[in-house]
Amino acid sequence: MKRVFLPEKKLKQFFSKISQEYELFACAKSEETNRIVRLDDIPEEFEFAPVRTAESLRLFLLKLRQLVAKYPSDEFKEITPNFPRRAVIGVKGCDIRAIKIFDEVFLNDPDYVDPFYKSARESLFLVSIDCTDALDTCFCNLLGDKPYAEEGFDINLSPVEGGYVAIAGSDRGDEILSSLSLSEAEQQAISQMETNRKTVLAKLEEINKDFKTEKSYRELLEASEGSNGWETAADCVGCGACTNICPTCFCFTLYDLKGKDANYRFSVWDSCQYSGFARMAGGTNPRRSLLERFKHRYNHKFLHYPIRYNGVYACVGCGRCIVNCLGKIDIRQTFKKLDEAAKTAVSKE
Repeated sequence: MKRVFLPEKKLKQFFSKISQEYELFACAKSEETNRIVRLDDIPEEFEFAPVRTAESLRLFLLKLRQLVAKYPSDEFKEITPNFPRRAVIGVKGCDIRAIKIFDEVFLNDPDYVDPFYKSARESLFLVSIDCTDALDTCFCNLLGDKPYAEEGFDINLSPVEGGYVAIAGSDRGDEILSSLSLSEAEQQAISQMETNRKTVLAKLEEINKDFKTEKSYRELLEASEGSNGWETAADCVGCGACTNICPTCFCFTLYDLKGKDANYRFSVWDSCQYSGFARMAGGTNPRRSLLERFKHRYNHKFLHYPIRYNGVYACVGCGRCIVNCLGKIDIRQTFKKLDEAAKTAVSKE
């Protein structure tokens, strides 16, 4: 794919071009916590978040509450999805990869395509941007990922001196870049881009050096039955913060409301960490204890999802769960404990 150079002075024009077709949102830098902000006016200058934002793109794709049915009715009538055309500029690689996880479940399943997700996905224009720093809670490198996107974007920007190395990842993105009459990126800019990427990746390696495990996360879970490495679960309070902030969690439930002339069915976010999540008819609950629910979250992301979807983890290493956990549980530490327990068990044999 062709790399072009987007000068800093043309950034406003870049924003303006995209805003002609989409509501504009951008990932903004903040001293406290980086946020996704709506841009009602095109700024003269903009400082992108150096790392991922506090919130993910999940809110752009899965509504907290979505009307899915209205009944009874003498005739069948579909609920027509209605999602506005939106663009998010400055998305990090972890959130781009998270959308791919959603795509497999809601868009690429051969048996069923979710019409609401499909509408939201097709209405979303994504401009990713390389991470220029790393948080102490970031761990995408432990999953074999990188602090920049390699696919899944409409346009990717790599910050370099004086502007950005830009590359289109879709026809929509190519149209935007082509309309700006940009010159091809020079080798000096490309070399700087590659150096910047290596620098951030090296920082991630340093941050996570003590969390590396001898076995993969999937292998650790496959051998975790009866393991005493689940001690971090003792700090879990079952609040569900980890799943509600996660960019890859997609559990939902359905509920009905009675209206004056009809009944309405809604889909709402749910969490596998809630005590009633797995409860079935008659009151049976296969995951009654908090420990069982705690284990289930790990098994889903690093064992069950990879088995079904070609070995891909349903986790992108963004670290939001670590930051928001009331019990201060670090997912990396959980796997480190499981790894240590596995090594101890082998040494006793």
